[in-house]
Amino acid sequence: MIVGLSISLVVVVGAAALVMFDRPGPVAGLGRVFPYPPPNNLAFVDSANTSAAIDAAKNTAERMFSIGYRSFDQDIARATPLLTGAALAKYQRLIAELRGPTVAAHLNVTSMVINNGLLSLAQNGTGQRATALVVLRLAGHHQDTGKTDYDVQMLQLAEQRNNKGDWRVSDIADQPGSAIPAVPPMDPLPLSVPGLAADIATQRDIVLATAEHDAVTLVNLDYRSAQQSLNSWLAVSTGTLYSDIAGKQASEISRAQADQSVATGVVQAGAVSVLGLDAGTATVLVIARVTASEHGAAPTTAYIPMEISMTRTSSGIGWQASDMYVPPPNA
Repeated sequence: MIVGLSISLVVVVGAAALVMFDRPGPVAGLGRVFPYPPPNNLAFVDSANTSAAIDAAKNTAERMFSIGYRSFDQDIARATPLLTGAALAKYQRLIAELRGPTVAAHLNVTSMVINNGLLSLAQNGTGQRATALVVLRLAGHHQDTGKTDYDVQMLQLAEQRNNKGDWRVSDIADQPGSAIPAVPPMDPLPLSVPGLAADIATQRDIVLATAEHDAVTLVNLDYRSAQQSLNSWLAVSTGTLYSDIAGKQASEISRAQADQSVATGVVQAGAVSVLGLDAGTATVLVIARVTASEHGAAPTTAYIPMEISMTRTSSGIGWQASDMYVPPPNA
């Protein structure tokens, strides 16, 4: 299913809740914008533009979704110059829906990017383009009641670099993995040390694929074979994560069996956030679609952003998950 930004960032005043985006049905498969791995992907190979594109995605997302009922027009005016093309049109439609509810509810919304990563960076005859994943924590403060509601929102942003050298967001998908316009065919890697560039690109793709595999493993659980599930968790982990799982193994199994827990995960999208090849470390953002149930109840589905720290081991196994953080949705 292709999901555009059929967004309604709506304030539900009666329930005193902040409803961020309507998330339609899941995208089939991995939901990648590009085939895996993208051809001639310059993400983390061209370090300067990688950093610039990541920073631009972060700054733009925070500007777009930080709005106050008293400063609504000024806040929007600060965000719109950072957008172009389809992204600008979608944002303007969204803002038209937001204005009334935000002002009527005396609401101040602030947003902070808690993780982001770059899926791809392309260079061709039309310039440079990129695709980023962003995880936002939004806080909606009701001025009249003093209550603050929280939510976590995941976005996929297409970016392009203009003729002034500035990165602008050109399209937005509220469902990571949704199709946004693909980057045209890319030129060969324009780098003076092609061997080094190829090694960086190879390691980037390996660590991303490994982190996505590990993320699915770490959310899969079946109380009927709980020990097997925990063994699988241990097999893909190292360092702090391995110690945490090993130390809580007995309690995790007991809890899974008591609650009759069943959970399965599928990767919706993934992007490398940090790649430190010299240190043998990396951070990967993985958006997982997790379906879970307890006590035989009907399963529920949620989209979970997972920040996975990866470490390159010396045992010959390669990259393994050494830590994992999942932001709480309502804090």
